[in-house]
Amino acid sequence: MEQPVQVFDGFLSNEECDHIIAISSEKLAPSSVVDPVSGESVPDKVRTSYNCFIERDHDLIVADVDARCSMLT
Repeated sequence: MEQPVQVFDGFLSNEECDHIIAISSEKLAPSSVVDPVSGESVPDKVRTSYNCFIERDHDLIVADVDARCSMLT
């Protein structure tokens, strides 16, 4: 079953976007996959993306964005 894509213009302000980019840029690391034997995260040559995790209570801006995402979903 196909689900439509929802767009919420203005959900994040430019300042919030800049803040999230700034705090994540120093944490970005190549994406990994889960090794089926060990269950550990391991690098994979096929993955070309980068990611990072930011705790929801990292700071007030992130906490506010997290709260709005929670309310929306």
